[in-house]
Amino acid sequence: MPTEIDPHGLYCYLAFQSIHAPLTIYKHVRKLPPGHLLTVTAGGRVEVAPYWDFDMQPDESRRDADWEEELEALLRDAVTRQMIADVPIGAFLSGGVDSSTVVKLMHDAAGQRVKTFSIGFRERAYDESAYFNLLRDTLGVEHHATTFEPDLLKDAGDVVRAFGEPCSIGSAFPLYHLSRLAAGHVKVVLSGDGPDEIFAGYDLRYQHLQRLVALHRVCPAAALGALEGALSVTERLPATSRLGNHLRRSRKAAAAARLPRRSWMAFLAMNRSSFAAPARLLSPDVLRQVDQPLPYETAFDRYADSPDWMTPFIYADIRTLLPGERFTKLDGMTMAHSIEGRVPLSDRRIVELAARMPSRLKFHRGGGKRVFRAVAARHVPREILTRPKVGFRVPLNEWFRGELRDLTLALPDALGIGSSGWFDATAVRRVVDDHLSGRDHLGGVIWSLVAFDLWWRNLHAGGPRVGG
Repeated sequence: MPTEIDPHGLYCYLAFQSIHAPLTIYKHVRKLPPGHLLTVTAGGRVEVAPYWDFDMQPDESRRDADWEEELEALLRDAVTRQMIADVPIGAFLSGGVDSSTVVKLMHDAAGQRVKTFSIGFRERAYDESAYFNLLRDTLGVEHHATTFEPDLLKDAGDVVRAFGEPCSIGSAFPLYHLSRLAAGHVKVVLSGDGPDEIFAGYDLRYQHLQRLVALHRVCPAAALGALEGALSVTERLPATSRLGNHLRRSRKAAAAARLPRRSWMAFLAMNRSSFAAPARLLSPDVLRQVDQPLPYETAFDRYADSPDWMTPFIYADIRTLLPGERFTKLDGMTMAHSIEGRVPLSDRRIVELAARMPSRLKFHRGGGKRVFRAVAARHVPREILTRPKVGFRVPLNEWFRGELRDLTLALPDALGIGSSGWFDATAVRRVVDDHLSGRDHLGGVIWSLVAFDLWWRNLHAGGPRVGG
């Protein structure tokens, strides 16, 4: 098989930490997009066509209570269906609203104790053990837990190999360990992936977007330009400065609000620093070859002119981020340990129902997943429902300044980075210097570069293994 790298696939990878269908890292290989059918005719012609999609058409005629009742019924049915198996089955339990809802609905449907699996962290900022232990005690599940104590050098190589192409989603590290724990007890696990994308659950992201809408409506472009210029002083402030980070976000918001709404995606599509990584890191020759929209942009464009500013983001999230990142991570890490991950909260019928809901049932008054949380409140303890959103995070910034510092320092001269011709070596050195000095927090971007280098070496040299 030809192994020529696709500049579009590489660009997508650096922006999103994974490569969305139909792109792959290889120029002459394509993924079959979700909801599509590939047909090969008798004459050898290959055709790819969609067999399923959903329309974002809000219905304002129904009462909120009616939406909640229908969602409740679908959630129960989806979880019950996904529990059908002729092998032992369990669930991942993080202590968040989504996974807790799955476990409670499994508990209601099961005729025996549900097996649950959790992973805690020694770092308090990342640990959710108090919450998954609360649900454990409330439901009396058969609970199995471990503490995340990685061998980072070995784990980095194992995680990269499990994906098969570059993928640098940081939370894959603990999920890899959690899947290994579950594999000792079950063959199928249910996960809570889906509601954040389907019901606009990324609160901070949508709060920022809401501010952009307000700025765009009330401030003339000249005023926004002046504000952006005045805030340029923030570049001199360290990343450890809370004021500096707040002002930097304000400057970016002012810059983005000057653009047409279609361009906001380039500023805030994922509300993370990596979205700017391709333009920052790839060589000019590579950037010139990226002349087609990414899959996220294509999905976004379908509803770019919607009067509801949330609609294009929600649609693009469901069409690209959910399968291209969440499902990719879950499938890669579970299959690495020969177990199957299932996602009942992403059932097709739930997506179709949410697509008909007014946006106010999703993001409202600064909070996401409004209707989902209303249903979840019937099933999970109040402490879980009202806790701050944490997410399945890992301390990448600390790792690449600490235990993996040598790996960070070696990046500019690494085989897949300095010698491959794909990256601007000066820009890579700047990223490394900015991160190690504390001027910026770029652990996610550095992990993307490290993961690409590991994949490159495995492809071209059978790789030396990291740490080996």
